[in-house]
Amino acid sequence: MELKAALQNYSLCDLRKLVESAATDTKYVLIGKLGSRRITQEGLTGSVSINDLWAAVAKKSKNAVSPGEVEGTKKAVEKLDTAATQKLKTKGLAKVLHFLPHFFGGIGAGRKKNMQSIHAKIAELKSPHTQAAEVDRIGTLINSKADLNAEDGGGQTELMRAIENGYPEVVKLLINNGVSPTQPSSRYLESPLNRALSLKNFEIAEVLVRAGADVNSADPKTGNRPLENALHEKNPEAVEFLLKNHAVPNFYHNGMSPLSLALQNNDKITAQTLIQGGADVNSVNPDTGNTPLISAIYAGNKEAVEFLLDKGADLEISSKVGSPLYVALTTNKKEIADLLLEKGANPNAGSLAKTSLIYLIEKGDREGVEKLIKKGANLNASAATVTPLMTAMETNNRYYATRLVDAGADINYREPLSHETVLDRVCRKGNKADIEFLVGLGASAAPQDVAFRHTPLGIILLQSESPDKWDIAETLITHGPVDLNKFDGYNSTLLNTVITSGNLKAVELILKHGKNIDLNYTDPSIPLPLQVALERKSEGLEIAELLIKEGADIKQKDTNGDTSLHRAIQQKRLANAAFLIAHWGADLTQPVNAAGETPLQLLQASNDPQMKALIPNP
Repeated sequence: MELKAALQNYSLCDLRKLVESAATDTKYVLIGKLGSRRITQEGLTGSVSINDLWAAVAKKSKNAVSPGEVEGTKKAVEKLDTAATQKLKTKGLAKVLHFLPHFFGGIGAGRKKNMQSIHAKIAELKSPHTQAAEVDRIGTLINSKADLNAEDGGGQTELMRAIENGYPEVVKLLINNGVSPTQPSSRYLESPLNRALSLKNFEIAEVLVRAGADVNSADPKTGNRPLENALHEKNPEAVEFLLKNHAVPNFYHNGMSPLSLALQNNDKITAQTLIQGGADVNSVNPDTGNTPLISAIYAGNKEAVEFLLDKGADLEISSKVGSPLYVALTTNKKEIADLLLEKGANPNAGSLAKTSLIYLIEKGDREGVEKLIKKGANLNASAATVTPLMTAMETNNRYYATRLVDAGADINYREPLSHETVLDRVCRKGNKADIEFLVGLGASAAPQDVAFRHTPLGIILLQSESPDKWDIAETLITHGPVDLNKFDGYNSTLLNTVITSGNLKAVELILKHGKNIDLNYTDPSIPLPLQVALERKSEGLEIAELLIKEGADIKQKDTNGDTSLHRAIQQKRLANAAFLIAHWGADLTQPVNAAGETPLQLLQASNDPQMKALIPNP
């Protein structure tokens, strides 16, 4: 079949599709030798000119009912005309001769007449009709069993046209005859209800709602609900209409709630309307944890913050980032932060990683730190195992450390999760100047509520690789204060802990600088230093010799009544037993232990020949 013949049976919609196809793929555009511009269609023979298309549009427009249908087809032909002309310009000789057919066929009387007809039809369709006339026209369509949900060539439906015209009776007639009250048209890409509300035609909106249009349905393309659209369009009347028809005011989309959107528009009246309609000033975004208050803080909208606080917004509901105060501080909204503190915000609130005070110390904001101190911030409160004092030292800011201590911070506060003090942290880094600074502020070198190996002095002696390690240890011991005779919560002394590590130099340092160290205590639960040393596999005898020289009594008994010699024989430590007997003249005949045995009796009962060899000849 020839294309020209097929064109006679095409509707405007079919014609538009043909033209759009050719404009998209110019392989269907033919350029004649003298510059004529024609198009073909796959599956059909022959071709038609651009002027033939204009004539077809003029003819088919006579029965059109929508201006959009005619305008859409007209624009499609204009686009094709431009594409065909562009292709013409690329041809050699035709580039010179194309003006002949273009002049006589494109600007001649035929085309001019067709264009006048098309424009007249568009103007006619755009002219206002009476609602009664439209009711009659729709009645005719119903009688002819036409598809009332169909779109015209311009993407317009009868329902959307009635809404555009503001004809509630036509809307009712269409719905009563099977038209869906929710079906959007491709022209507007929005629901009938949204269109009616945008036009502020609340009578039609009421008809749509009564017919089943959902005031809470989200647009399939944008995800917006009618309430959001009304707020974006700053349409307070539509907001009132939707709330009266049970629109849900508490939801989040694109990070914002309806209340946040209203306040973003600085529309307090609409915000008040939303609250009266059930909007929760403390609603929480399930994705970010933001409340309307936190959203207003991010926006720097102080008036919105004041409004929400006056309406009962909770100052302590935190988002995933942190508390309202923390958000204000970290986004540099100082006036809002001051307002929050004035209204009673908790100065200790922050994030999981930092308190507000820790953040301000890191930032170096002295004014902010002073405000929080005056508002009663907990100067010891930690976050992620870090205290304000630790932050001050880690950021090399002694000013804040001094200020915090002067304001009441406990310099020996032990962080509850890490069980560390600020001096512990600094000792791990081994910075002598910082350690001396903290000791000068009153930091204790060996608090007694943890094992000595976890105290500042223990950390330096047992773990530190600092080149100033021994000078630091001496500073801690001499300026501590450190009670080296105290037992920690793990039944040990600092001396025993160091002996266990086998660090001879550390033992020497403690014995040299420690005052009145008791090497022969009688506490039943704590091993004697000499016994601890002799149980070492290496360095033990050197340490034992040092202890004996410093006054450790080789006859001192432990809780079982055993001396160091008793234990050496029982544990078959030949070198230790020989060391005590041969080097230090330990008496084999006394004392007796709790079992009534002397060291000699233990040797005699031993099945180890080498141990028996220690028995002196009679």
